[in-house]
Amino acid sequence: MPKTFVLTDYWNERRDHRPYRNHLHDPKTDELISDQNVLETLINEAGAVDGDEIEIVVRKTGRRPFGNRKVRLAEPHTYKRERRSS
Repeated sequence: MPKTFVLTDYWNERRDHRPYRNHLHDPKTDELISDQNVLETLINEAGAVDGDEIEIVVRKTGRRPFGNRKVRLAEPHTYKRERRSS
């Protein structure tokens, strides 16, 4: 069964760059998910056990659940996604 995640770069507007790239988020809650948790979930759902060969396919869907809103530094060590434009 396919699993969907949203790829996010963290944007620092003051420095005009992305200090952190390729973080995975839940598409419904926008919560950050660790790479290790994603892999563990996929392996467990596939029912893979010691010695099994597995293949993980990454596919770009074209969907953008959060539009073009960036995640920006809100305060030291705290990033938040931009609000939706009205």
